[in-house]
Amino acid sequence: METHYNNLNDKLDKLQLKQHGTKQSKDHQQRYKFHPRTVNLTKINFTHEEWSLLNNGLQHNIEKPLDKYWTDLVMETEQAIRMLEPKIQSPFRILAAKRLKQIKTSSSHHNATAKGQTYILRNINTKLRKEDAMITRADKGKTCVIIYNKDYTNKVHDFLDNNNFHKLPKDPTDKYQKNIIQTLKTCNLIIPTRQQKFLILKKPSPPSLNALIKIHKPDNPIRPVVNNKRAPTYKIAKLLVNKLHEHLHLKYTYNAKDSISLANDLTKLEINEHHRMITFDIKDLYVNIPITETLAITKQLLS
Repeated sequence: METHYNNLNDKLDKLQLKQHGTKQSKDHQQRYKFHPRTVNLTKINFTHEEWSLLNNGLQHNIEKPLDKYWTDLVMETEQAIRMLEPKIQSPFRILAAKRLKQIKTSSSHHNATAKGQTYILRNINTKLRKEDAMITRADKGKTCVIIYNKDYTNKVHDFLDNNNFHKLPKDPTDKYQKNIIQTLKTCNLIIPTRQQKFLILKKPSPPSLNALIKIHKPDNPIRPVVNNKRAPTYKIAKLLVNKLHEHLHLKYTYNAKDSISLANDLTKLEINEHHRMITFDIKDLYVNIPITETLAITKQLLS
């Protein structure tokens, strides 16, 4: 088992060396400009160490000191070994003890790194609280955006005002919940009765809105992202999407599966000097789809 993983690690190391050592990779980086890892829209000054930690991204995980998880690591390792066949448990204990000893030996370096990053992170949070700022995500790439809380709130309100949103006098979540329960009772042919109770969300709440900053556009507007996981219709919507994919067979003639397939298709095109490539961006596509017409078309296709 250890030999198998060592071989895999060797292959990964060779691939990484091959990728970083070729001239093509360097030319690629010089030719194409990617989004920066961190964009600062405030006047807060960060040190080189703080900026390096911010550039690790929002998903960067600071490793905990070994003494905080060492006991759990040993116990979980022993528990995993006991699930194997008795005749191979002893060899795996030897391999595990060897690996745990290596982790113990190298723990001092990791602990120092973790303590240093924790200290830097504490300084970053102190600066953000002092200046009333926050860190959020950008619309494109995995970029971190540092922005004042006031500016973030203003961008959200500008979006709501410019798109004719109105505040409701009362939260309609309970009303929608009752309508869904009543509707499910009349859908026995589509949704079995025994399955309906699993589609009713307990204690639903209104969807929350998160704003992603569009750093690639003037004035950095927002892209709204709505989290529907606690909405009354979340579970039943997932079920209907699967049923539509199962029964509604559409010809995706002009659709691209992803950016890789699009790039492959473009390389096969025969383009001369008389051709022009044009892209169109539809503003607020999904909220402008006519619901009544879409339901009528879907019903016709299913029939």
